[in-house]
Amino acid sequence: MNTTAQSVAANMSTSTPALPVSLPTHGVICTIPFRVAVSIAVPGMKLRGLRELKVGQVLHTATSVTEDVPVRAGNVLLGYAELDNLDGQMSVRLTRLN
Repeated sequence: MNTTAQSVAANMSTSTPALPVSLPTHGVICTIPFRVAVSIAVPGMKLRGLRELKVGQVLHTATSVTEDVPVRAGNVLLGYAELDNLDGQMSVRLTRLN
């Protein structure tokens, strides 16, 4: 498993404490967009594998379909979620918030 996959897998298998965050409830700051990321580890991926990716290729992950995945905003762990399908679109259903 490469270092990135090990890091992501370690974060998924242990409870990573979230940074204390106090979120505002109103004002202009509430209109600032930000990216929320969900990570799924693909163990053993090497640069050669990235260069040889093909459309339709299936990547085997280290995550079980029943396992929750971490949800982050930047470096802040927001909680965990399960992957879902909503009207044919990949979606994320929050299962726990930190």
